[in-house]
Amino acid sequence: AALRALQGVLVKEPEHLRATSVLEELQRQTPEAAIKEQALSMLIVSFRASLQWQQLVALLQSRLESLSQVADRIAVSQEIARLLAHKLDDMAGAYTTLESAFREDPQDAGLRQELEHIAELCDAWEPLAEAYRTAIRVLPEESGRPLKRYLADLLAARLSRDDEALELYRLSGDGKFPGDLPGLEAVAGILRKQDQKQALCEVYTEMLSRYRAELGSRQGEILWALGELSTQCGQQDQAIVAFSSLVSVDPSDMRALRALVSLLTSAKRPAELVNVLNQLVDLAAANPSLIGDQLHLADVLLSQGDHQGALQ
Repeated sequence: AALRALQGVLVKEPEHLRATSVLEELQRQTPEAAIKEQALSMLIVSFRASLQWQQLVALLQSRLESLSQVADRIAVSQEIARLLAHKLDDMAGAYTTLESAFREDPQDAGLRQELEHIAELCDAWEPLAEAYRTAIRVLPEESGRPLKRYLADLLAARLSRDDEALELYRLSGDGKFPGDLPGLEAVAGILRKQDQKQALCEVYTEMLSRYRAELGSRQGEILWALGELSTQCGQQDQAIVAFSSLVSVDPSDMRALRALVSLLTSAKRPAELVNVLNQLVDLAAANPSLIGDQLHLADVLLSQGDHQGALQ
């Protein structure tokens, strides 16, 4: 009866202070769970309508303590965090609330995204990294793999811990490479900063092997980088394959053709050198070094005893 009377008042005037005060007292004193829950729901509506955010947060925290289902606890925690962040400007409190919920279910993707958003707002990257590490330790290997990837991204982009990030990128995939193109690109970025040429060659090779179509117009950029790095690492055969692939994509790529001339000359592979020089000669007016290439071609053909070809 008391609840019905108070509800009648609050429906007409949600901000009625006396009614709210009586309802709070009733909610505290009643031993009946159903009445306690109904009073709590009415108070939440009243506090929200009267913009009493601090009281609303306290009430929701009280409700949180009484909940046993993880999904329910996460939903209430998210509501509390949003109030703390957007109504009370308490980013640290919002982060702490969401991190506690995340520890209960680290596989909830929406919760993790919200936690990352709040971490960005309050620069809580270090605590977030530790929360991810804790979750990875308790999750089964396969279930923890996605979190290893998120932690790797965080360490690389936010905390500049490149060595730890590299290890986690590998563990998030097959143990050697990440399992997707963005992960490989992130690893490549770290290896470029560290000037790890040989490892970078391996990553570029993996990218081209598995994701050539997805690379689209960037395929030429990766092939050129792989050819240059392979040359610097003394891996002539790999460099020749990379530059040859680049020429197959764009037969008029003068840089790649010139690189092949240098490599094939050094490797003493005259038959392939003749083919590349012929491609340069076929470019005709588009080739500013046409005469030099024609003479070079003639020299190579003469060295092979092809006098007729040299004359042509």
